[in-house]
Amino acid sequence: MKSLEAKKEEQEKEEQDVSIYLKEKHQENQSKGVQKRMKASRKKAERLNRNRKKPLSGKKAYKFKTKLKKWIGR
Repeated sequence: MKSLEAKKEEQEKEEQDVSIYLKEKHQENQSKGVQKRMKASRKKAERLNRNRKKPLSGKKAYKFKTKLKKWIGR
């Protein structure tokens, strides 16, 4: 069992390493201006999405669910 778990972990690590390598390679292929623009848009997206509530949470979700139940006829 340990050998299977070890192989699985090693495979996941390799996949992660490959994805990181491909991401870095993609950035290297871009010009400096494009790299700057991509970095700025990524930072802006992270900043805007931080501490954002889920779309259907709290009171809105409750209202939506009750209206949906009435519409369906339950």
